[in-house]
Amino acid sequence: MRKLALSLSLVALSVTWLSCGSYSAPNPSKVRFRAVISNSLHPVTTGVHVPALEIMNATTDVLSFSPIGLTELPDLGGSLDVSSDKLLTLAYSPAGHEFELVDNTTEKSSQSVVTLPDATQSFFIAHDVRHVYAAVPNAPVAGGIPGAVIQIDIASGTVSATIPVPHVQFIAEANLGVTILALSDNSGGICSPESGTVTVISTQNIGSSTDPRVTKCGFDHPAGVGSSANPAIAFILECGAECGGASNGAAVVPLDLTTNTAGTPVPVPAATVAAAIGNTLYVAGTAPSTACTSGTLATSCGTLTAVDITGAKAPVSFAIPDGYHDKMEVTADGQVIVGSHDCTEINTSAEIRGCMAIYNTVTSKVVVPPLNGNVTGIAPIPSRNVFYAIQGGSFVVYDTKTDAFLPNHQSAIVGELVDVKVIDNAP
Repeated sequence: MRKLALSLSLVALSVTWLSCGSYSAPNPSKVRFRAVISNSLHPVTTGVHVPALEIMNATTDVLSFSPIGLTELPDLGGSLDVSSDKLLTLAYSPAGHEFELVDNTTEKSSQSVVTLPDATQSFFIAHDVRHVYAAVPNAPVAGGIPGAVIQIDIASGTVSATIPVPHVQFIAEANLGVTILALSDNSGGICSPESGTVTVISTQNIGSSTDPRVTKCGFDHPAGVGSSANPAIAFILECGAECGGASNGAAVVPLDLTTNTAGTPVPVPAATVAAAIGNTLYVAGTAPSTACTSGTLATSCGTLTAVDITGAKAPVSFAIPDGYHDKMEVTADGQVIVGSHDCTEINTSAEIRGCMAIYNTVTSKVVVPPLNGNVTGIAPIPSRNVFYAIQGGSFVVYDTKTDAFLPNHQSAIVGELVDVKVIDNAP
């Protein structure tokens, strides 16, 4: 297997151009504060395109002419992830089921890949930056039910462990990297009666004689995990009816990671993605047949629900665009950005509506920007009242003070864009 590990023998990529600038930085782009944008079809010459990461100056919102080529991958149709120390970016190719790493300091790829046994939609670089983990629902398991969490060792660039978890769809790191939560919409016969499961995996026991897994039954199509200021408590998002479960099954379930004990579920209209601000967990989803409030031509809506995790206040919900919600971020000034795909779009002279919602936590108002398209990437810019988004395949800069496009800061990037991530700490 080809190595994923970064090495000193990396050579300059043929698709790289250097930009001008006065800042003396170790990276070829000479940009001090960067965001990267995945582009499956970066143009090289007429009719020739390669997968690459475009580099955006996150201070000025100006595109650098110094892309990072990822020609070993067939595409960049998946999400990106950035290591906790900001030194690495992980790119995923759905077409090849392949990962490739980028050294953010040198702005060079590893020029090699690691191939998964099948497709994944959920992965991350571990907090300690030693491993990559991926949920592979159809990973073959000898003598068992398909599905596994795959561990990749970053130093060697090889698959270092396969942890069987039947039908695992989603994984999240918890408890500062000590725990991985692996979610499955059915147990494959482990639970009786059959139900969705949350498998708690101890990363310290992977590769040891102790089984690292503890499986908890009784969940209704768990689809995501929310966090809080307490690393020992995770919040499991039960998708319920939106994912084919019970009509009243959507809920937020606290899970004590010290005892692996589930607490009392908090019912919500729908739950597939979440983000926390203090003691408030914001949860989004689309329950079937949810009508919209006034002010839109759309006849179907999703909901954003504010859940007080202390239990002092009842949950409060707000109408947002429908679709399947899998993107949520919090901006520097405390606004909640929610993105979905396959939403109800409106494109008339009276209203333009896509799959993004901006929720103001101070005024409790929701703004739906006038842009069509699925939301595949959201990146709040630290220390600025700005966030980047990939919507409908276009790169967009939003001003969170006006909840509108930031004038004179938009870049038309040619290609097929999917995700965007900030790879530097704010200057």
